[in-house]
Amino acid sequence: NMLNIAVLAFLFNSIPIETTGATITTICQDETGTMWFGGQNGITRYDGCRYMTFHQGGKDNGGLPDINIQKIFRDDWGKVWICHLSGLSLYDEKQGKFVNIQSPEGVITDITSLSENQLLVLAGGHLWIFDSDRKIFSKELLPRNLADMPAWSFYKKGSNLMIGCTDGRIVVMNNGYIQQIGTPIEIYNEPANRYVAKFIGESNIIDGIMKKDYLVSFDDKEFACND
Repeated sequence: NMLNIAVLAFLFNSIPIETTGATITTICQDETGTMWFGGQNGITRYDGCRYMTFHQGGKDNGGLPDINIQKIFRDDWGKVWICHLSGLSLYDEKQGKFVNIQSPEGVITDITSLSENQLLVLAGGHLWIFDSDRKIFSKELLPRNLADMPAWSFYKKGSNLMIGCTDGRIVVMNNGYIQQIGTPIEIYNEPANRYVAKFIGESNIIDGIMKKDYLVSFDDKEFACND
């Protein structure tokens, strides 16, 4: 048998330090393939041929209100959002300007899509719903026990959402409903339902027969279980 080895060629380009700062903190690719790089000194866009830089400018005139970039994010509908120390900015490609929105609480550090006009935003260590049509932040649509929960980060894939909390717990959600809240070990060892078990990993799902309380059978063997 012949072993075919594919050799991948990578082309590395150096971004001038003065455009983003010495440290690049976030990277994003928009729907046209253009790369966005954010750092401590602004934003650089690279379309494969040329660079375009964005530094702090008049926020009322469509400029970037802050140069310390936390995250650049492309939502599910192709819009590019910028998280920075002053709040949130939406880039208007046609106008070449930013639509700027002040943060409701502290620094916005993370953002993800929920629906066509709603984004989940992490601001000041708490979760907020951002209405991109009305340009307002709200907690009204959040489940009650999430409104004041201290959060650190989140991960979203399709309708699945996992929120990491500063107290070490994880919130697993599906279609806007909380499935389980617990530590990683608790969720892995004791998933609340089949959905959570599959979300953590298919290896958690084993076909078996519940013989009686605290006794399960699979692979022709019986095992004691917790419930």
